[in-house]
Amino acid sequence: MSDLTAAKSWTVTGDVAPTGRVSFRTVGEPGIDIGTVSPIEQLLGAVCSCFGQTCLALMQFHGLAPVGLRVVCHGHKPAGSLVGKGLDQLRLDISFAGSLNGREPRIIDDAKKLCTVTNSLSKDIAVSVALTDGIAA
Repeated sequence: MSDLTAAKSWTVTGDVAPTGRVSFRTVGEPGIDIGTVSPIEQLLGAVCSCFGQTCLALMQFHGLAPVGLRVVCHGHKPAGSLVGKGLDQLRLDISFAGSLNGREPRIIDDAKKLCTVTNSLSKDIAVSVALTDGIAA
């Protein structure tokens, strides 16, 4: 069994088509079903999807023809006690499949302000957990 207190890094890539459809892959695993990977990779997939779709919406808002893009999300968990540990870093690398006439930095900057998932992760949010009745068959 691996050392659960060791630092760990994950990378998930989301290729976002101009239609908004996203295909995911992890290192060495192209075309993954996001439901079959670890929960942290699912979280990084959500970051890729939301950020990419926010970029597409901004392209349309600015009157630009939507182009596909790739969002590579790198997450890192520091070493140490498991209690209270989560990711301490997220880095997104964005590349566009076509030209946006020099507007790429503006699209990325605006998407950082508008992406619901990255905004949720960058704030302290209240998380509550409650026991409910059993699962219905």
